[in-house]
Amino acid sequence: LPGAAPAGPGTRWTADGALAWSALHTLPGGTAVLDDVDPYRVPPDGIGPAALPAAERPYSDPAAWAARWRDAHALLAATHPARAAETLGLVRAVVPLVPSAGGGPPLSATVRTAPGAVLAQLPADRRELVELLVHETHHTKLAVLDELVPLWRPGGSLHRVGWRRDPRPVPGVLQGAYAHLALLDLWSRARTGPAWVWRRRAAERFE
Repeated sequence: LPGAAPAGPGTRWTADGALAWSALHTLPGGTAVLDDVDPYRVPPDGIGPAALPAAERPYSDPAAWAARWRDAHALLAATHPARAAETLGLVRAVVPLVPSAGGGPPLSATVRTAPGAVLAQLPADRRELVELLVHETHHTKLAVLDELVPLWRPGGSLHRVGWRRDPRPVPGVLQGAYAHLALLDLWSRARTGPAWVWRRRAAERFE
């Protein structure tokens, strides 16, 4: 009925009372979209220890995501053009998550069953988004490779790692090492790269 609530988060009523479709927002410079509509875009139990849900319209902030995405890719292209091309080619969708109550670094994740999708809170600046995209893209690459050529056997012991307090199974060790080595390479380039605003942070992270 005209005036009633829309049938779903991807729909809206027009001025004449007809039901219309609201498309996903395409992020600048490529084909990736900001997915703030699909009801299954986040697992039922949420993301991370806080079980974060997806951000719903109109709180997904597509304008802020578009601006941060554009600035981040300009920074990455200036620092590491090959990595920028890889990220644009592999990331097909960004799923915004609700902000954490206590602040802190942005939480991000990939889902093995949805390669090419990055689930993330909006980073504070373009440097954070670059690091987040490189990190999550490498998780996706290794997960897809493991689907084609299994890299580990089920089971096995747990191992201590340098980036988490809890012992990790072999898949977690390999995934973490692969993603963090990519970040080390990124910071190594950025600390002497053309973007002076990133040099100090990159040098500190690299050390």
